[in-house]
Amino acid sequence: MNNRDSKASIACLFLVLLVLMGAPPNISAAGNRPLNNATGCPKDGVYSAVFAVLLDTTDSLSPVQQEIAQKKLDEFAEKVPRYGKLEVFEVRPSSDRLIEPLLEVCNPGRASDTNEWTGNPRLMEKRWRDKFMNPLDKSLKAALSDTVSTKQSPIMEEIQQVSVQAFYETPPKTSKRLAVVSDMLQNSAVLNQYRHAESFEEFEHQPGFVKVRPELSDVNVTILYVRRSSEYNRQGKRHIEFWQSFFAASGARIEEIK
Repeated sequence: MNNRDSKASIACLFLVLLVLMGAPPNISAAGNRPLNNATGCPKDGVYSAVFAVLLDTTDSLSPVQQEIAQKKLDEFAEKVPRYGKLEVFEVRPSSDRLIEPLLEVCNPGRASDTNEWTGNPRLMEKRWRDKFMNPLDKSLKAALSDTVSTKQSPIMEEIQQVSVQAFYETPPKTSKRLAVVSDMLQNSAVLNQYRHAESFEEFEHQPGFVKVRPELSDVNVTILYVRRSSEYNRQGKRHIEFWQSFFAASGARIEEIK
């Protein structure tokens, strides 16, 4: 018996023992779900998790801010489990049209999701890199470096649209996470934080909040808070508390603000 036959025999024996020990009958099938070749997403449209990234590109980011955002978002993406979907969106100057993702990819599985007996760890890690992380890094780099200062920054409106596009009708037990890269300075007809530094308690009772309130039940939110030296009097503790209350009133949980 050659080495390859020996490994195959041991693998078969291993699977038989798992069945005899009461392992789930679909233990091997779970690693062979048909995937879309372009996105790495399950063809059946069933995701283990849904992650979304919203990039505020309505004001410029310095090279250092771009690099920090890229690294933090890579860390965020590495938390996407196997068969989890990640979508990237950007804040537009106008939200009169439905937002569409810049990128939609899924984690097809990593080396840690298999072993040498039942799979090919090296090949899975390469596929994860080629189908998931590389397209993500390319999309993020392009979007973060292409920021242009605009008159409006409808952050709330775009969060609302992402809540519909990314999380609407997601099964209840599906993990949902949102990362927002922004200075969080809302500027639209609903609210202009450059002119009015009102508290959320004041804003909550206005028609504007009803109009833009997103549905973020059970969504964990991470805010990558872009600080601007020119806006030190508008940003800070009170401003952060406004957004903490905004997300809480929308059903979300703030995981962290960096």
